[in-house]
Amino acid sequence: MINLSFSQSSIIQRSLFSANNSLATAMQRLSTGCRINGAADDAAGLSLSTKLASSIRGFNIANQNTQTGISFLNTADGALSTMTKDVQRIRDLAVQAANGVYSNNERAMLNNEAQQRLEGIKQTINSTSFGDKKIFSDGTTPSTQMTEAAAIAAGYTVIKTAAEFVANIPQNGAATAGKTYMLMGDIDMSSIANYTAKTNFSGTFDGNGYKISNLTINKPGVDDQGLFGRNAANTSQFKNLTLNNFNITGNNYTAALMGSCWGTTTNIDNVKITNSTIQGFNNVGGLIGFTNTAVISNCTANCNISGSGINTGGLIGWMNFGGSISKSSSSGSVSGIGSIGGIIGKHEGYGTATITECSSSASVSCSTAGNNSTGGLIGIAGNDNLDLTVQNCYTTGDVVNGSGFIGGTFEGTYQ
Repeated sequence: MINLSFSQSSIIQRSLFSANNSLATAMQRLSTGCRINGAADDAAGLSLSTKLASSIRGFNIANQNTQTGISFLNTADGALSTMTKDVQRIRDLAVQAANGVYSNNERAMLNNEAQQRLEGIKQTINSTSFGDKKIFSDGTTPSTQMTEAAAIAAGYTVIKTAAEFVANIPQNGAATAGKTYMLMGDIDMSSIANYTAKTNFSGTFDGNGYKISNLTINKPGVDDQGLFGRNAANTSQFKNLTLNNFNITGNNYTAALMGSCWGTTTNIDNVKITNSTIQGFNNVGGLIGFTNTAVISNCTANCNISGSGINTGGLIGWMNFGGSISKSSSSGSVSGIGSIGGIIGKHEGYGTATITECSSSASVSCSTAGNNSTGGLIGIAGNDNLDLTVQNCYTTGDVVNGSGFIGGTFEGTYQ
């Protein structure tokens, strides 16, 4: 029999306890594969290990996000490839239709296919999504609209009704320079009888993604008719606006947006004319009847436009000096007796002008047989047409009593 003293027993118990702890630590390290499993193992090492683990987890999540982004881009790329094929086919059809051997009926069949391709492109734009997020915007409204409070705080003049439009924008354009007038909702102009077009506007009119609808003007003997009339010598800007169901009848210089601008530059971006009828004598257009210099981008005009005189265009009746038109289109019909075009009726040619990435599916017709100033894109290029550049444009509409893509003699640059 072995008798141990109290001190000897305590020493043995401490040794056993230490051995058990060491065994437990060793087993934990073996089971986890980690040298540090708690602060007791290595407090400084645990802190460093935790930071490294957080970084690694962050990198793993970032990698997952990258893979999701790649999938998003692959979806967009597939849709773009489909649209590219459609656009190329539309261009092929436009080139084919320009061949003089085809009859109007045959060109109409080519146009039908082109229209179906265009509808396919629109469907692709509107339906392509990743999860519940649309990849492409349909372009009908800006991605965000400014709130009324933000607009007022920024110093804009807010317009919410037809009455406010008439009252808040000075009739003769006085004191409009440097000011921005912004819509805060769709406006119905049907209650305004005998509307008088605003003149000499020199500010900015921002539709903020809203519509102005149902404006009727019936003044066949009066020049400069439209939402805005004659701008004598001022620069103006219009953007993010839809004009719907306008019925405008005037004399010379008639259009949905502005009758004529004789000022330095008219800037128009993202303005759409839909379901409208424009009638006049000379210089009649969807957007503008006459302009000295215009910078137009991302605009469309779906109108039936008729001029009983000359210079009738889907977007501009008469462009005098120059400017640019880009990524814009027209549809509907354009008719007159001369200088008739799907985009521009007449480019006078006193300044440099460029037309890029534009198209017209409008039916263009001249009442005079054998006319040489009627074209699917431009009716006639005038005095200095070497300063006119047309690039990446096409037309698909019928041209009656005209000469195809550009009427008259064209010596500028076409690509």
